[in-house]
Amino acid sequence: MFVGDISLGEHYFSFGHGPRSTADRQDIFASVKPIFAAADYVCGNLEGPISDIGLNSKDPESVVFRGDPHAAGMLADAGFNLMHVANNHIIQHGEQAYRHTLALLESNNIIPIGNVGDECILEKNGIKIAIIAGSDVPDNTFPEQQLYETLDVEKILKKVKEVKGTVDWILLSLHWGKEEKISPTQEQIDMANRFREAGVNFIVGHHPHIFFPVERSEHYLCAWSLGNFIFDLPWDKRLCKSAILEIDLNKYSFDASVHPVTILPNGTPVKASVANKITAGSFCLYENASGFRFFSLMKIIFFASNFFRGKVSLKFIFIKRKVLKKFGF
Repeated sequence: MFVGDISLGEHYFSFGHGPRSTADRQDIFASVKPIFAAADYVCGNLEGPISDIGLNSKDPESVVFRGDPHAAGMLADAGFNLMHVANNHIIQHGEQAYRHTLALLESNNIIPIGNVGDECILEKNGIKIAIIAGSDVPDNTFPEQQLYETLDVEKILKKVKEVKGTVDWILLSLHWGKEEKISPTQEQIDMANRFREAGVNFIVGHHPHIFFPVERSEHYLCAWSLGNFIFDLPWDKRLCKSAILEIDLNKYSFDASVHPVTILPNGTPVKASVANKITAGSFCLYENASGFRFFSLMKIIFFASNFFRGKVSLKFIFIKRKVLKKFGF
């Protein structure tokens, strides 16, 4: 099973009432644990470190998108045993926090995928699956980083060629695409076509924060974007509609389905309805309206209406810095 973006920290607008704070009071995975229990492997994209190394709790830039170290145990308890770490927020708080995150995942029997130099071949019931991961999104903090794998098409094609014939299935986990979009870009479509022609069977994508339609044929499935899974971005309903992708396979064929999920205002998921089987062609779970004309205004309204919730001092420092920067101070 696969899910999209998991931020176990908090956005600037949700300090004190986002996923990190909510996890201190309740099991944020309670609604989806029964679904995950049926899977041999559960994987998500960890959008930010889970480490307090270098934390300054009075500085919003040090707090934002940073999960608590105990979150690794929460992920394991929920059923996660794979975690994509190649994305534009994972080293936002420095290399030490990133490496601490990897160590915490591994100590909880969660395999990080996308870390430079790591290979991932899964074998279960005689079935072998190669997972290749990377990010096509420029890193927010360290543009020239070399800690996690970037999406290098030629490098991926080379890896596919190397493993083809030694495994039954090849899966790409990719952090790619554009935010404020409801469908893949032409560049993504072109890349996916090359990957498919080379022998890739599955592409699982994340980053746009919106759940895109899924393409499926006999031996191929492309989930362009799985949307959010744990993320406090509730100002647009499209950001709050998600799903768990389930792939059930043997050596020669597979079935696929999605379990709809709704993201609450605090950024946590709840099961929304029964699973939907993915059939051949383009499967559309949600009719996402196009257009983001009022997106920024919706963010401002959410921030203003929730300003006095949670950690007000952090929000005040954040907005003060924004205002001063705008006026050149």
